Amino acid sequence: MGKILRVNLSKRAISKDTLSETDAKKYLGGRGIAAKILFSELEPGIDPLGPENKIVYAAGPLAATGFPLNSRWLVAAKSPLTGIWGESTCGGTFAVQLRKAGYDALVVEGASGDPVCINIFNDEVDIRNAAHLWGKMTLETELEIARDLGITQRKEDNPAVANIGPAGERLVKFASIMHTAHRAAGRAGLGAVMGSKKLKAIAVRGTERVQIAEPQRLVEMIRKASSETVTNPNILNFKKHGQVGFVGPLQALGMLPTKNFQQGTFDQYEAISGETMTQTILKSRNTCSQCAVSCKREVEVSDGPYAPVDPKYGGPEYENDAAFGSLLLIGDLKAISKANQLCNAYGLDTISTGVVIAWAMECYDRGILSKAEMDGIEATWGNAGAVLKLIEKIATRNGVGNILAEGVRRAAKNLGRGSERYAVEVKGMEIPMHEPRAKKGMGLSYATSIRGGCHMQSFHDTDIEGPNASPEIGISNPVDRHDTTRTKVDIIKRSQDWVAVTNSLLLCTSPGWVGFNYVKPSFNTEALNAITGWDLRVEDLLLAGERMNNLCRCFNAREGLTRNDDYLPPRFTEDPLPDGPSKGQRLTIEQLEDMLDNYYDLRGWDKRTGNPTEAKLKELGLGFVRAC
Repeated sequence: MGKILRVNLSKRAISKDTLSETDAKKYLGGRGIAAKILFSELEPGIDPLGPENKIVYAAGPLAATGFPLNSRWLVAAKSPLTGIWGESTCGGTFAVQLRKAGYDALVVEGASGDPVCINIFNDEVDIRNAAHLWGKMTLETELEIARDLGITQRKEDNPAVANIGPAGERLVKFASIMHTAHRAAGRAGLGAVMGSKKLKAIAVRGTERVQIAEPQRLVEMIRKASSETVTNPNILNFKKHGQVGFVGPLQALGMLPTKNFQQGTFDQYEAISGETMTQTILKSRNTCSQCAVSCKREVEVSDGPYAPVDPKYGGPEYENDAAFGSLLLIGDLKAISKANQLCNAYGLDTISTGVVIAWAMECYDRGILSKAEMDGIEATWGNAGAVLKLIEKIATRNGVGNILAEGVRRAAKNLGRGSERYAVEVKGMEIPMHEPRAKKGMGLSYATSIRGGCHMQSFHDTDIEGPNASPEIGISNPVDRHDTTRTKVDIIKRSQDWVAVTNSLLLCTSPGWVGFNYVKPSFNTEALNAITGWDLRVEDLLLAGERMNNLCRCFNAREGLTRNDDYLPPRFTEDPLPDGPSKGQRLTIEQLEDMLDNYYDLRGWDKRTGNPTEAKLKELGLGFVRAC
C-alpha cells in the first residue's frame, strides 16, 4: 500500500510515512518492516514499559488480496518479558482491514495519560477516550467498540479490533493482545506495552482495494490452493480436529510435555485429545479471513463446576490444551477450556501462564513454596480449581499472582531457594509445548530464537524426518529427530530464515505441518510476484529472511546479549526423559555447544560472541548496522 501510519499518544499527533518500494522488497512486510523501524528508532537500554518504546502493528504484502492463509498480522516492540526483541503474530481480520484502510503498518509512539483507543477508517484517524472501557474484559471491550462504530450485516465491513484486557492494564509481563476474543498475539508481553501506553484498543476499517499487478494469474493460484483444502486428507483431518489433534501423535512419540516437562507422556492424554473435544464440547469451527481450513475451535460448557464456557472465547488449541492439561496433570477438557477462556478474557498468554503455574506447582510439590506463600491455595498437580484461582490472581496481580505475573525467570530469581532449577525458559520466555530432548533441532532453535523460547522460528524435527521436506530451500534428505550434526544445524538455520519470510509475508504456517502443498516457497514467491509485479526468486526471499534474522540478532546484541544467552534450561540438558518412546533422551550441554559452533559458523557470526560480523552485515545490505 506504500504507507505507514504513525500515532503519537503523548503529542496526540497523527502522521503518515511513505514505504518505499526499495524497503518493501528488502524487508517484505511484517517482521522485516517492524525490525527496520524498531532497530532504527529505539535507543538501546530503554524501559520496555516506558513511553520511549514503540509498538508496530504490521500486515504482509499478500493480505487483502484474496490469497489464502494470508490474514495474519504481526505486532512488535521491545519485550517487557525478556528485555529484547519481542514479536507476536495473530490471525483474524486485522491485517485485511489495515491494508484496506491503506496502510502496511501502524506505529504507536509515546504514552497517553488517560485510557484511549485509536480509531482508523481509511484516511480518518482519531484518538478517542476509552476510560469507559478500562477494566473491561476483552470480549466486552470488542463488542462495545463494534457497537459504537456500527455493526453491519457483512462481517468483512465491520471494524477489526485489537485490544487488551485487565492483565495488560496491570502490566503483567506476559499479557497478550487479543483479537475477536479468541485470537491472541500472545507471546512476549506486548499487551503490557499497550497497557503502559494506556492504549486499550485499536479499531480499523477500510474500503480501499489492493492493486494486483497480474489479477488473472493470482486468481488461478487461489483456485488451486482453495481446491486442495477440500481434497487433501490431511487438511480435512486438521479441519475436523484442529491443532488439538496433535496430542495423540506427540504422546505416541513420547514428546507430550507433562508435569512441567518432567515426563514425555501423559496417561490421560486421550481425555484431552482433539478427537475427544470433537465428540464432546466442540460447538462449532471458525476460520480466519480468506481461509477455508477452519482450524479454530469454539467450545461450549453449560453445566458442571467449570460452566459457563462461552464459545465466543473460542476453545483450546494444542498449546493451550497441553499447557493447562498434560503440563499440569489435568485430564479434563472442561477445566482446560475454562482456563483458556479466563486467559482470553483477561488477556494472558496461555503458554507462559501454563508454564509459570507448572513451575509453582513443582516448587509446591518439592516443598520450596508453602501453602501460605501460595495464598492458601493447594497448588498440587492436577488441581484444576487451583489453576483457575492462580490465573485470576496473575491477571489481577493479587497476592502470589503478583510474583507469577513477572514471568518464570523473574519469579524464580526473586524466590531463589533452588527454584531456578525448575524454571523452563530461554532468554526469559517460557518454553512452549514441544519437547527439545526428543526434537533436538528444536532445542537449537529455542536456544537461538530471536525472541526467546519459541517453537515458531524453524521447522520441527518431525517435519524433516521424511525426504524432500523443502528442497526449494535446500532441505531434501531425511534427518533423524535426535540428530545433532552439522547437517541438522544447517536445516535449522535455513528453516529459520524461511520462517522469517513467512512472518514477513505473514502466512499461516499451521497447514504446512499437515502437508498442505500450497505453502511451498515457490508458490508463495509466485503469489508475491503476481501481486506486486516483481520478479523475485525463492533465493531472494531466503536472503531477505536471513537479513531479518541478522537485524533482530543485532537488536538483541545491542541490549547486551551474547553467546551465553543461547542456552537451554537444565531440565533439558541434564534430565533424560524418563518414560515413553523417547526415554533416555536429553540434549547435553556438550551437544548444544557443538551445535552452536556449527550454527555460528554457518551464519558467518563470531563464535566467541555469537553475533553477526561486519562482513556479514555488509553482505546482507545492513551497512547501517554496526557490528556488535
